[in-house]
Amino acid sequence: MTGVLMLEDCAFAGESFYIGQKLRGELGCLEHATWLTPTLSHCSRAVHRNRSRHVVITVENVRVMSFVLASK
Repeated sequence: MTGVLMLEDCAFAGESFYIGQKLRGELGCLEHATWLTPTLSHCSRAVHRNRSRHVVITVENVRVMSFVLASK
């Protein structure tokens, strides 16, 4: 897959990601993902057309948007 995703509201949300990690599942798992750089074949419309298609996504970059410090 080529594209940039924000995964805060999809099936992979809440996971810890690292560069090189493989995410495996059905394309429908990305139904609520935000596509930051969509293309014709990698966008929310493609997800709806091919929900059961098996995909393997490789994490190439991780950007932290916010974090919470735990108190002791």
